Amino acid sequence: EKVVYPINVCRNAARAASLTDNVLVSDIQLMPSENLAQKFWDMMNAFKYADCPNKVFVIPIFEVESTVDIPRTKKELVQLIKEKKAVYFHKMICTHCQRFPGIEGWMETDPGDSIKPLLTAKREVPFHRWEPIYIGTKSEPFYNEKLSWEGLQDKMLQMLEMCLIGYKFVILDGPFLVHWPGIKKTKTKDE
Repeated sequence: EKVVYPINVCRNAARAASLTDNVLVSDIQLMPSENLAQKFWDMMNAFKYADCPNKVFVIPIFEVESTVDIPRTKKELVQLIKEKKAVYFHKMICTHCQRFPGIEGWMETDPGDSIKPLLTAKREVPFHRWEPIYIGTKSEPFYNEKLSWEGLQDKMLQMLEMCLIGYKFVILDGPFLVHWPGIKKTKTKDE
């Protein structure tokens, strides 16, 4: 019998054990852009986001061809997208999973060397099945521990709960995560 990896148990344990107020619950194969943590704190201080109930900060996720270096800056990432060597995460296998509100605007803006809020959105049609990775706090609903990677949509119930509570999702301009390695073009047999 196949043993199911308890990804949501791990996510919940990591978040609960965090020593900081803000937490990025990320999978190990997601590589952050340059100086993500420091730039996030700078933004939080500049925009007075110290107390943000029912608000999380979304970091867009992308995939890059395995033949190129992982980009460190938004400028490098956008260039790879223009060269068709990068796409938003899971574009080829689940177009709705990581396509985020404002993606076109995100591609066109230049935040300089900082992180800025691009827009605030709710998880509504056509983004009602979106599963963002975000920086939040320990007070967000926990991930449902009955769901796993093997079943896909392992974050879906948490997202539903956040929608029912009325959470807002602040799309951040500047930072990003890159799923490594390569661009996934088809689902594997086990998915």
